[in-house]
Amino acid sequence: MSGQEEQYELEKANAHFKKYRRFERSPQKAADLLSRLISRRGFTQDQFNDELQNAWIKVAGKPFANKTQATVIKRGTLEVLVESSPAMQQLAFSKTKLLKQLQTELPDARIKAIRFKVGVIRH
Repeated sequence: MSGQEEQYELEKANAHFKKYRRFERSPQKAADLLSRLISRRGFTQDQFNDELQNAWIKVAGKPFANKTQATVIKRGTLEVLVESSPAMQQLAFSKTKLLKQLQTELPDARIKAIRFKVGVIRH
């Protein structure tokens, strides 16, 4: 095979390869890969849940630490599980104060309201 024939075959094979290749891949930064891996595995969510629970315990105080659990923030409303109705009623009296303190502790969470629900606490 001559040099021109080799070049032609190489270009032909390259064109065929490009035709069936869907995405052009370029090198990615290790930081981007790690960020995606962490978010896929849910590590960031677990970390945020820990921060949320710690902030809630700090705000609610020791008497409610074992009787309550901050579960999730949905549309700006923090849902808190409470062990019993009497404990829920006590918290309801302090709802405005608790909300302001949580907004100070977790400004990025954008908590606008608190909703208490009686349920089983899992620490």
